[in-house]
Amino acid sequence: MAVLSVKRIPTVWKELTLAPHVPNLSSVLQELPVKTNATNKRNQTCQMAYKATVGACRGGETPENNAGLELFYDTDCKARCDADESCTGYVTGNTWCETYSSMGNTGDGREQYTCMVKILPEAEPEICDAGYYPGEDGCTICEENFYSLEGADSCTPCPQPLISAAGATSEDECPHHEVEGYVATVGACRGGEAPEDSYAGLENFKDT
Repeated sequence: MAVLSVKRIPTVWKELTLAPHVPNLSSVLQELPVKTNATNKRNQTCQMAYKATVGACRGGETPENNAGLELFYDTDCKARCDADESCTGYVTGNTWCETYSSMGNTGDGREQYTCMVKILPEAEPEICDAGYYPGEDGCTICEENFYSLEGADSCTPCPQPLISAAGATSEDECPHHEVEGYVATVGACRGGEAPEDSYAGLENFKDT
């Protein structure tokens, strides 16, 4: 009896042995799982979005060196820009192309060129701890008489006439009342011109 070992098909069929009672190898192979285009799509490079503007790419935040121009003698700059996080746009000619790295660049108006400006995804909003809010330089502490909860976009003023120390994390930390004719400050009264005089001249009373 002739025995044929099939080895160049998936592992589940690796040890398949053909005997006279096996009907047909081609019919068996037709039933094997086949990798589809949908599966192959997982291996494709992520495609970036671009906005067409008239002219070569110029300007932006770092306009020096023609907005960070790099010249290539091929037409593959879109693929380069897709793969390079620092690339902010490209121009393609007949046998050449250019990439750019200046954030915010745009076409300079020359009609023979088209600046393809990369559309960058919006940055994730910064989540700050309670008592802070997202400022220009990162999370910033709330000022006196304001408070914020975790993740708040801004600080909320304490309800009048309540006040709080800087960095208050809730309305519960606005316990102090303003009184007409007085300036409210956080803490027990200390210091002044005679701070050593029994805690700034402290007198204790058993009423309010």
